[in-house]
Formats: sequence, C-alpha cells, structure tokens
Amino acid sequence: MNNKQKHSISIIGARAYPSNFIGTSGVETYLEKILDCLTKYPNYHFRIYVKSSYQSHMEKIENPLVQIIPVWTVRSKLFESLIYSILSSLLAVFDSSHTVWYHAVGPALFSFIPRLFGKKVVVTVHSLDWQRDKWNGPEKLLFRLAAGCLFVFPPKIATVSESIQIYLKKNYGIRASYTPPGITMKDTDQIPQTKTVSKIIHKPYVLFLGRIVPEKRLEWLIEALAFINKTKVRYRLVIAGGQGNTPAYEKQLKEQYSDDWITWQGYIFGKPKEALLVHCACFALPSNLEGTSISLLEAIGYGKYCVSAKEYTPTDLQTLHNVILFHCSDKQSFFTNLQKALGLERSHPGYRYNSRENRILRKYSWDKTAEIYARLFLKK
Repeated sequence: MNNKQKHSISIIGARAYPSNFIGTSGVETYLEKILDCLTKYPNYHFRIYVKSSYQSHMEKIENPLVQIIPVWTVRSKLFESLIYSILSSLLAVFDSSHTVWYHAVGPALFSFIPRLFGKKVVVTVHSLDWQRDKWNGPEKLLFRLAAGCLFVFPPKIATVSESIQIYLKKNYGIRASYTPPGITMKDTDQIPQTKTVSKIIHKPYVLFLGRIVPEKRLEWLIEALAFINKTKVRYRLVIAGGQGNTPAYEKQLKEQYSDDWITWQGYIFGKPKEALLVHCACFALPSNLEGTSISLLEAIGYGKYCVSAKEYTPTDLQTLHNVILFHCSDKQSFFTNLQKALGLERSHPGYRYNSRENRILRKYSWDKTAEIYARLFLKK
C-alpha cells in the first residue's frame, strides 16, 4: 500500500457507525472491523453516510480519518432504504471522494449515479437480499431488478461469501473478490464475568446471537431445544439480539414461545457479549439465508461447538471438528445436529484446535481482507 497516495472514500449502506447500537447487523460490524484496519494508514479518509434516525443515539467518534454524515430518511421497511440510498448517492456525487463504497445490494440500487459522474464504485455483496423472508412479492421483484441492473453492468464487486461468489460467477459471469470476515482467536480464560449476564451463565445454555428476522428461523431452534429438554439434560436458550425492521416476527415468537427457559436478552455488546460466548454450551444458527455470519466466526474464535447450515458455511471451516453442519432445507437435520453438538460438548468440553485447524483459522484475517479492499480502491 502506498502511504503517500491520498484516497477519499464515501461509504453507503450502514445504518449507523460504529456498530454498537440497537438495530445493528453484520454489515455494520463488518464495516467497523475493516475500517479499524484501514485507518491505521493515514492515506485514507472515510466519509460514512448513515441513517439519521439510528445515528442520533450514537456518541460522537473521535477519529479524524472518519467523518459521519447523517442522512434523513423515513422509518419504513422499504422506503427507508430507497430514500437513504438515492440521497446518499447524490451527496456522494458532489463530495470530494474518489471512490464510493456500497454495502449490500439494496443500498447499491442507485450506485449508477456516482458512476455516471466518473466516480469509482465498489459494492460489497453481503447476501442475496431479494431472498429475505421479510419482503413481499413486489418488494422481492424490486430487489431482483436492482440486482439485475447492478450485475449486468457491474462496478467492482466484492463479497463476504464463497457461495455468493460462485453464484455471481455462474449467473452473471462476475469475478467477485472474496473478502470474508476475520476470525479473532480468544483466550477464554481472560474473559471476566459481568453483572449483565451473571444470572445466565451459571446454567448450561445454547446461544443465538443475531437479528430476530424471519430468515433466522428461531422457531426451529426453540422447537429443537424444547424436544431436547425432555431428556435429563435441560438447557436454557439465550436469544441475544432484537428485531431489525420486522417487529411483528419478534412479537409473534415471544407470544408463541413464552417458556421460562428462554431468555430474550436483547442487543448486547462488549464484555457482556464476550461472556455469553465464553460460557455457552454451543452456538446455533438455524438460518435459511446468510452471507458469512460474523456471529458464527466469533463463536468459532472462542472454540465453541457451532451448528450451522452447510450451504452458508465456508468450505474450509466445514472441516473443523467443532462445526456441526445441517442441511438448510431439512428441519430434522437441524434437530439431529443440535443434539450432536450438545452431546460433543458434554463429552469433550473446552474444544482445542489442532495445528491443521489453526492454519485454516489464520486465513480469516481482518487485516488480510482490508488489504484486498486497499487494492480494489486503487485499481483502475
């Protein structure tokens, strides 16, 4: 990387910054981790366009290389993103940036605008947005059309997922850069207990960590653990997260599953989140749609037994002995493999990676992914 070359980058797609806010997602966590790496170099300046309704609750950040610009929009499942995307894209045309960096297909709907004015555009695809269960038929069609326009005349494309990389190559002939999240290995002996979760961590529990949205299929996890709890070993379920912009789904779950062994923890950050990861019996992700889950990679970094869909787990991580795979469309497969993971945790607690597995884990580095972006930003 040439430290003498100044480069200004506008970022569109984050609700707020940094990522510790109610309503956050993997997009914001991913962006924050990458910027933590890139801002080590003084040759970058980042201008992040965020949604004012989320950013208004955030403290001011003290980083001269990162400028936060709140953009007004309405609170609406669909129009919030549309208004934010077009206003941010227009603002980016007239700012001093060299590159406009979009996160997710939805916000990139108007990425053609800065391209028309000669700006370099990079789009990071986090998931195939039109497949999300929260959208109705017309909304999914709109996202498909947006994706079609984006991918038929593509800017520089990156993706966090192997499966999406393959999809883009097969369906659009796009050679997307693979920019996966990093895995931070943790010494679990160094994580203190905190008052926030002290009542939870003294009993065995399964952890879900993420947004409560329909594609996460939390009903699968609740029903599976209810079945397992009929045996002698009784587990709690800790659901750490909250609704994104689908409050009806969360409300429905809480009304339908009001069992006392379920803890609805809400969004959690920092040391309390670390404590939940350290002490859980296993981490479970029953999703039917993912890019590469940062929560999954965090749990792997803590050496936890993890249950994840084979279709959305990176190929090399599938070879880890603590990663237990189920078939995405098979509910019984999820039930069976959650039982398997809990059985392994009881018989072999405190999993330790062998040398082969450690070599795999070292490939998932935030610094390495940041270097890929640095090359993309400077590439002609």
